[in-house]
Amino acid sequence: MDFATPKDFLEVINKWFNGLIALPLLAVSYGYLEIHSGRIEPILVSSLYLNMAIIVLVMISVILVSLKYRKSIGRINKVDALKVRLVDYFFKSKSYYVSILISSLLTAILLFVTANSFYAGLYAFQLFALSIHKPSMLAVANRLNLKGEERTNFLTKELLN
Repeated sequence: MDFATPKDFLEVINKWFNGLIALPLLAVSYGYLEIHSGRIEPILVSSLYLNMAIIVLVMISVILVSLKYRKSIGRINKVDALKVRLVDYFFKSKSYYVSILISSLLTAILLFVTANSFYAGLYAFQLFALSIHKPSMLAVANRLNLKGEERTNFLTKELLN
């Protein structure tokens, strides 16, 4: 992956970010509306305790994956060229987004199977966790710990050095 400009990088990473949000968002929104209109009945009846246990486990996994992602971004070698760091950031971010996608799809499936709107709330939590890591020029500059001229060039220039 080669990015000619910071804007190219941001465009590509935002396509991944937004694209991976779309499918679960559509499914959960549709499921939530159908549940509250009474058109979806549970396929599998589960107890409140089981639902709460699943929700807590998924929340913990999302938090752990998010912390692991933050640490991996922090370990990007600051000595490497900016293009190399951006490619590394891109692949680590893409992996994180896919992890949250898998978790979100599991949540959507559970929403439809149990017809329990608690899972819509769980999805809202997953979306919130993902939104903390939404890519923007300033966020990327901060996460890569860009300083001085390198930061200014990244935020304002048209070409990557």
